[in-house]
Amino acid sequence: MLDENQLVNEVQRRQLSKLGHSIRKPQEALVNRYALYVPGHGQRKPGRPKTTFKDYVAQTISPQLPLTENEIRQGAMDRDHWKTITNNAQRQ
Repeated sequence: MLDENQLVNEVQRRQLSKLGHSIRKPQEALVNRYALYVPGHGQRKPGRPKTTFKDYVAQTISPQLPLTENEIRQGAMDRDHWKTITNNAQRQ
């Protein structure tokens, strides 16, 4: 049986794994374009999280020094490097 931290780590590992898969798709693919999309307009409704998915991914990969979108995309393009990142993300 997994404890809470192990479960959170497993979910984060799977999220990052699928994100890397999406980013490695051709640039024309919608899943690639919107993998780290942040809308540039509008406001959040009260109670909505202030953290975007891109910020969540950057924080998960590197809590001390969050990565930019370009750094995340470059890391995901190297499959072996991305696998190392996903396996090491948020390990405690």
